[in-house]
Amino acid sequence: MSVGRILPAGSVLSMSVRLISLLLLSLSCANSFAEQGHAPDITLHSTVSGSGEQPKVMYILPWQQPSDTFFEQDSIARSEGDLFEPLDRDEFIRELNHQAAVDEASAGGVRQHLKNLSNTE
Repeated sequence: MSVGRILPAGSVLSMSVRLISLLLLSLSCANSFAEQGHAPDITLHSTVSGSGEQPKVMYILPWQQPSDTFFEQDSIARSEGDLFEPLDRDEFIRELNHQAAVDEASAGGVRQHLKNLSNTE
């Protein structure tokens, strides 16, 4: 092919087809090489036995014993304190009112601080 020579339309089309074919061939080769490097598939097996009726009780059994069978249940109760104790209504209302007053006072303090900052500027 010389510079300045005009190619016929059929040869441009055949070059395009060749280029596309080469591109597809290289992509398919790259894909096959990429597939060879993946890890092997792992298949897990399980067996379910029973009748076709809906189960009324389901038993879940561990396949091995736990390493530590000692459970410290008192630590949970001690850390939570009286979380599950019944509440006295009057005491609870006093606590809510106190918390609202504290929140209002702290918000008022923030407002006063912002006001002081704006006055000094």
